Amino acid sequence: MLRTVEFSKNDMAYGMKIGLKLQEYSVMSYLNYLGCKGDFVFACRKTACKQMPLISTKPDTFYRHYVRLEKLGLIKYRRESDKITFTDAGCIWEGTCHSD
Repeated sequence: MLRTVEFSKNDMAYGMKIGLKLQEYSVMSYLNYLGCKGDFVFACRKTACKQMPLISTKPDTFYRHYVRLEKLGLIKYRRESDKITFTDAGCIWEGTCHSD
């Protein structure tokens, strides 16, 4: 079953404002698509390669994207577990960090 990631105009405007590249925008949308499990999301780099081969087929490339998103203040990333926590700035992303 093929799933798609929807792109929001608000997210695009915010992404442009903070200087996201298209690939980083796509990765952030992918993380949003995975959704928060409590306060974090597991984003295995190998799985990301399989699900988004147009971005990259190399896990190290996703590592670099995760690090860049962390430098921009959107996420906090733990390499050893591929655990990502959305920051307050990352929660601005539409659909991210919903509270029930």
